Amino acid sequence: MRKIIELLEIGVKKRASDLLCIKDKPPQLKIDGVFQKIEGEPILNNDDIIKYVRELVSLSRPFYQETDESYKSFIEKIKNRGYNELSLTLSTEPITRLRISVYLQRGSLAIAIRLLPQKIFSFEEIFVLPEYIPKIKELLSRQNGLILVTGPTGSGKTTTLATFTDYILQTRAIHMITLEDPIEFEFDNRKYSGTISQCEFEKDFFNFADRIRAGMREVPNNFLVAEIRDLETAETALRAAETGHLVLSTLHTRNAAQTVGRYVDIFPENVRPQIRTMFSVSVIGIFCQRLVPRADGKGRVAVFEIVFVTPGYANMIREWKIHQLDSAVHGEVGIRYDEYLAELVKRGYVTRETALLYANDPKELRNLLS
Repeated sequence: MRKIIELLEIGVKKRASDLLCIKDKPPQLKIDGVFQKIEGEPILNNDDIIKYVRELVSLSRPFYQETDESYKSFIEKIKNRGYNELSLTLSTEPITRLRISVYLQRGSLAIAIRLLPQKIFSFEEIFVLPEYIPKIKELLSRQNGLILVTGPTGSGKTTTLATFTDYILQTRAIHMITLEDPIEFEFDNRKYSGTISQCEFEKDFFNFADRIRAGMREVPNNFLVAEIRDLETAETALRAAETGHLVLSTLHTRNAAQTVGRYVDIFPENVRPQIRTMFSVSVIGIFCQRLVPRADGKGRVAVFEIVFVTPGYANMIREWKIHQLDSAVHGEVGIRYDEYLAELVKRGYVTRETALLYANDPKELRNLLS
């Protein structure tokens, strides 16, 4: 039976996104969205998982002399709330950060670990339709506004934001403040023209909205807010964009129209007309993404719905013509998800069969491909 650090090193080599260790199953790696057993590993019992947890606590608390005490403290928090979390960095190639969740299920410990290779992808690797890249870079050069990157969990939102952040820091002598839970990509200030202050939830701050308000007194140009998770954060992020800052954030939505609706619907009904106006003025770009298996079998490729907010699109938001937003995404406004997917099929990145499985509207996709 390998140590958990060895399992993680295997995961890095296989380009896995996650490692899952749960009682009565062997350790499993999630590769290209599918869980696979690690060859040669036995079915785990509770003692095996306790051993893994001790190893992880020891690795994350090197400054503790009393490893048993730090383990007991870690387990006590799990007993009190059902889970606990750790962050680690592996000295692998590429260097990989780990987001670790240890939780209780049926009275036994279980471990879920997200592997976050510290590789910044190029625009060409993320946006394989290169004709959109110049407009995306132009968007990231704006002085103020709100850019939202959306999609389900595990769809690559953090990776896209890392590429955006890297580009901004390379090309602009600005100060960017990030509010993250946890920090997933570490940026080295020595490499960039710009300056970044990376702040981690429950380590460097305890409330997103309060931290944005405080950040506005810390000479920022840009904010990256890990997620719009509540009304107060949504309102404060809008205020920051409205007062001359470029704000990047995320939501768990599938398309641009749903993103607009979700953001506005966070607020009480009596203030939504005012919020619609604020949002229509502030939002400048929406990127909705999902990951789809590549035709060559070598991993997955990102499929996007991209909206560059024009005056006409902003006016539809302000007048709440939300049912028209989907059909407005064409030409200078951007490209809809199924259109992007159809282009990937035509250019050989995705098979027709795979595209039909992942399409929003298979019938429309067939029409686009015919």
